[in-house]
Amino acid sequence: MKNSLEFLTDILRQSLTDDVMTRAEKKSLRDALSEVELSSREKIKLMSEVKNLAHRQSASSDTQNLVSWVYEAFQTIAKNPSSEASHSAYFSPGEECRQKIIKSLNSAVRKIDICVFTISDDSITETILERHGLGIPVRIISDNDKAFDRGSDLFRLRERGIEIRFDTGPAHMHHKFALMDETLLTGSYNWTRSAAQENYENILVTDERGLLKEFTKEFDRLWARFA
Repeated sequence: MKNSLEFLTDILRQSLTDDVMTRAEKKSLRDALSEVELSSREKIKLMSEVKNLAHRQSASSDTQNLVSWVYEAFQTIAKNPSSEASHSAYFSPGEECRQKIIKSLNSAVRKIDICVFTISDDSITETILERHGLGIPVRIISDNDKAFDRGSDLFRLRERGIEIRFDTGPAHMHHKFALMDETLLTGSYNWTRSAAQENYENILVTDERGLLKEFTKEFDRLWARFA
């Protein structure tokens, strides 16, 4: 008897026949997902299988249609609520925090909302630009004073078409959190080179729905305030 992941993979494989996920096929996948409660790890495993299926199909498929199929599959899977919250913690100095931020950015398929004191780590900046280039909506809230620091990438990001809103008041916008689809990153870690190389910092990564809701409310509140 097939388990849930094998059953869902079969549905994905069938929807790839014409390189396009039709409305009926998307509904079939959505209905199948509603019947199971996938953990975060199972969702990641299923998304990995989407990439494997697309890779095997790429030699004989129209690239644009295949990209559209992957996007529709990822979007449908991402909207399925996980059955259990997962949490993990990372620390610096070292590469743990930086690499987790980059990995989380790369996993986003629906949206990226970033609310951080500053951004000056080029590897993180390049990842943000790559996701923006793929058509994933990116919004950034940051502090106006830090935007003028040497090495700041904020104006570069804005010049490349990413909407950024700055706190222009006398106090600092000192948050450090980001929302990528159903993932929240928060902690003391500044998105800078020195945070990775020198400072003792941390980030907490979670998909707990209550926290996601509260941080989303805070982001939207600040986004409106700094309009």
